[in-house]
Amino acid sequence: MKYSIGRPDRVYAFVSVAILIGFVFFVFRPSYAFEKQQVTSFLENDESVSILKGASYFWDETNNVTADKIVAQRASFQWRNSPKKSLNLFYSDDTLWLSFFVISTSRNMRMIVLEIDWPFIDNIELYRVDNDRLAVRQGMQGDHVLTHDRPLKNRAYIFPQNLESQKQVEFLMKITTSSLILLPIELWDADAYWENETATQTLLSLFFGLVIVMGIYNFGVWFYTRDVSYLYYSIFVAFVSLYEASITGYGFQYLWLDSAWLNDHALVLFAGLSFLVGALFVDAFLGLEEANPIMHKAIGFLVILYAAFILFSFFVGEVYVAPLGQYMGLLLSAGTIVLSAHEWHKGNVAARYFTVAWFVLLLGTSVYTLMLAGHIPHTIFTESVQRVGISLEVLLLSFALGDRFNRQRQMAKQATDISLHLATELNRSHEEKIRIQAQAQQGLEDKVEQRTEELREAKKRLELLSITDQLTELKNRRCFDDCYTSEYKRAFRSRSSIAVMMIDIDHFKRVNDTYGHLVGDECIRRVAQAIHIHSQRPGDMAFRYGGEEFVVLLTDTDCGGSGNVAQLIRQEVERIQYQYNGAVVGLSVSIGIATTIPSDEVSEKNVLQQADDALYQAKKNGRNRVEVA
Repeated sequence: MKYSIGRPDRVYAFVSVAILIGFVFFVFRPSYAFEKQQVTSFLENDESVSILKGASYFWDETNNVTADKIVAQRASFQWRNSPKKSLNLFYSDDTLWLSFFVISTSRNMRMIVLEIDWPFIDNIELYRVDNDRLAVRQGMQGDHVLTHDRPLKNRAYIFPQNLESQKQVEFLMKITTSSLILLPIELWDADAYWENETATQTLLSLFFGLVIVMGIYNFGVWFYTRDVSYLYYSIFVAFVSLYEASITGYGFQYLWLDSAWLNDHALVLFAGLSFLVGALFVDAFLGLEEANPIMHKAIGFLVILYAAFILFSFFVGEVYVAPLGQYMGLLLSAGTIVLSAHEWHKGNVAARYFTVAWFVLLLGTSVYTLMLAGHIPHTIFTESVQRVGISLEVLLLSFALGDRFNRQRQMAKQATDISLHLATELNRSHEEKIRIQAQAQQGLEDKVEQRTEELREAKKRLELLSITDQLTELKNRRCFDDCYTSEYKRAFRSRSSIAVMMIDIDHFKRVNDTYGHLVGDECIRRVAQAIHIHSQRPGDMAFRYGGEEFVVLLTDTDCGGSGNVAQLIRQEVERIQYQYNGAVVGLSVSIGIATTIPSDEVSEKNVLQQADDALYQAKKNGRNRVEVA
């Protein structure tokens, strides 16, 4: 049968794959830029305002900075301004501190509510700086805070406050969590907040009412018909409901209460279970065991993969499993659309509902995942679009089940009017032909895909080997030349600083002559490890420049920062005590640094030469030291 790209089944499959590919490329674009911090004005007629428009933040890597220390030594911390709508910082074990200033233009004292609408944060502490410049804690929230210790019990984390007229107030917020840091922080007028919360809870109640009713109804149909598709559908709806309960905060508020462990794992757990049962539902609904045995086995493998993913999530932090779960969900949705579109093309009428249903879910999930990753703003639309997609999917899948049920009844009635022997023979012949064609086509596609993947992996390995120094596993001179040119041009465009650090092992020839080249190679490896330890920040890159010489490239780093890193590397190397045949081989390095903000007057070669000259000066001044050009 000939067909064109304009057929609905082909269009949905094509668009779904395009969405998935576009999503993968889109997530690597920069999420936002930083702006100058400002005071948030809460006008008299404002119902709400985003705090993040004027907030700034920094990471406390020591996890022991106090609010009073921040107030007393504010200028000593590396503050960065936040984006305008929401703060998406993905995952970190460090403490996050936010600072923001608020002024109310109301003529009288105003009751306000500070809201953080993301239920997976472990601990939130709010501090208010009083007239004596002391930070007074206003309360704690988070899923690691017991219910009776919270200021107010609500699905979102809220802090009631009073604002005096025309008086600027400084707030500090301390956040520690092991999950995704998504901070949509809103400052509400107290009355407006509770009105909005009532409307929100009404809409959420309608959503949960819809999916729960559909789940119970189809469970009853399964109890009557014993068709396993209805059972899988009901379980799928149940897990989707629990997933939505977790991200809306209702789960922590009403279901698992003070179970911080379950709330930490709820997002990954129920999302994984939803897609696991969803895969079983796809297999049962489309009848893949008979219609497409290869895809039936693939679904079985996918179910095992999701089960392993869920178990894996209990032992590994959310930082690793949550992004993987998001992409696995998108992949399953896109694959299901392609598969159901194929079944639609083959004549399965119920598959049209199925295709549209998963297409809607893919759209909603893609937008929601991009919002979580910080690539699109956190708005009512981006927060609710997945929920809308789930609602439509639940309805459409129910229609698909009903349509399939009606078709099955019609087919059973027609079967009584046809000769049993003729119908059996014709159906057997037709199914065998389809099965052979499907197996042959799928087998060829699998072989081509397997060979393509092997070639792709081989190419990746060769590319990696070509830029990696085999002795130290650092990037090599060739990679440095490419990266340095690229980063220098980027710094030139953005008017940001760049630092080049030339490192040379002191008296290395004497080590080689005394102990041999094998010991010399081991010394080079250990120095490379010491350099790697202290070049882990985003934008830091370490290379073996040649022989016993290394180079470190630091982007967005000023002279003081690069000097600190150099001293850490020098001290780390100085601590190396390599034992060989009873003798201790001590090591040290000399380091030369050149830091600049690229301009037309200074070329990249000049900066490299300055770093090399500084290295020579360090050698001349006695070695085991850092010199700055």
